[in-house]
Amino acid sequence: KGAGYSRGAFYANYGSKLELLTDILKNKQVNEVRYWRQAMEDADNVDASLEAMAADFGKRAMSKDSSLLTAELQLEADRNKDFRPLFQAYLDKLFEEIRSFFVVLLARHGKAPPENMNAVLITVRALTFALGSSAVLGSQTGRQQPPETIMLAFLRKVIADAPPLE
Repeated sequence: KGAGYSRGAFYANYGSKLELLTDILKNKQVNEVRYWRQAMEDADNVDASLEAMAADFGKRAMSKDSSLLTAELQLEADRNKDFRPLFQAYLDKLFEEIRSFFVVLLARHGKAPPENMNAVLITVRALTFALGSSAVLGSQTGRQQPPETIMLAFLRKVIADAPPLE
């Protein structure tokens, strides 16, 4: 009502509030990944761009809203079989975008995607989810290294271990 839409207008575009929340989350996360893919494509200094991405990740990790929304929607997908396909479609789109980012990131380092690329994508998602909440890290781990340092170390390891481009 505050946005100037009637209930009918809302439901003409979304079947439920869960669909709206998933769409908001998908758009936010997909746009972030696209932004970083483009930044990596355009970067004069790939390492500096990677460090800037990690620093930005660290700032975003301190904002728990996205992680909490993701957790709530994931729990809802586990409980609600009707919602699960919508949530899985969001994840499929997000993984597609993350994969395209990694293809560019690795190519800019003269590397090809590793055979275990799906494992890398799942680990990135799990890391992003975990690093968004200090409750997941615990007090000791969270104090030892900030989220951006952990993510940057992971990305550098993926790059180092990836096979060379042929």
